[in-house]
Amino acid sequence: MTPSSLTQDEIVRVLAGPLSAWELISEENQSMLQRKVKTQNFGQSLGLANRTGELAEEQNHHP
Repeated sequence: MTPSSLTQDEIVRVLAGPLSAWELISEENQSMLQRKVKTQNFGQSLGLANRTGELAEEQNHHP
């Protein structure tokens, strides 16, 4: 199943609530979500990147 795109109103509503730590950015005529995360050290950063990759793989989401 292919997911459908959100409307602008839906995006605004979600970013004001459950995804408030995220921001909508535009790059090369494409909109995407971005969240900056600060970790205490390289090991935490690597763990975060690895876990994010695992979740993306589980969801078959490879941006």
